[in-house]
Amino acid sequence: EVPVPVSAHMEFDLLDPSVFYVSGHNFSINCQPNVIIEGGGAIIRMRIGDGETPITGIYRPGDLYRVSQHVPFLYEGRTIIAVTNTPNKLDLVDGATMRLWRREELFPYEPLDFSLTGSCLSPTPSKAFFSINPSRDGRYIVMESSENFHIYDTDHARFVDTTMSRCMPPGAYGTGHTRIVGR
Repeated sequence: EVPVPVSAHMEFDLLDPSVFYVSGHNFSINCQPNVIIEGGGAIIRMRIGDGETPITGIYRPGDLYRVSQHVPFLYEGRTIIAVTNTPNKLDLVDGATMRLWRREELFPYEPLDFSLTGSCLSPTPSKAFFSINPSRDGRYIVMESSENFHIYDTDHARFVDTTMSRCMPPGAYGTGHTRIVGR
């Protein structure tokens, strides 16, 4: 019943153990090392019930090009879902309403071109973020690109000035899914 191909990455709500969030990709991998985005993705909230698991909310703005993980975290007593919006945005979604709470542009980038059959990220921008790791209190979100770690300050709605290099060897390229201990 998930309305977006392909469903992946399921994360439970931190306040309600019967609620979980499924991300919906809308991309494919080409035979080259390319990602073809075929349209907008979604984050779907579902609730485990007695003999059923209905969809109880969807974040699907049309311009959510979700290739990497989404991460629910607690901030000021509520569930916020952080998701990278490829190639250059961070979307913060209110888990209760499934509405955009905040969107941050990470770096300038030309809009994706869907005039043919999809938009090809080739090569994927080195500044694109593929990993999100919120602090336990939600105050900071550490984001990882193929080059650096960047820190987003949720209280002040901005990235801090300091970045930390991933110290990758020359020519190396890495992406991943980091998590804080216990998650």
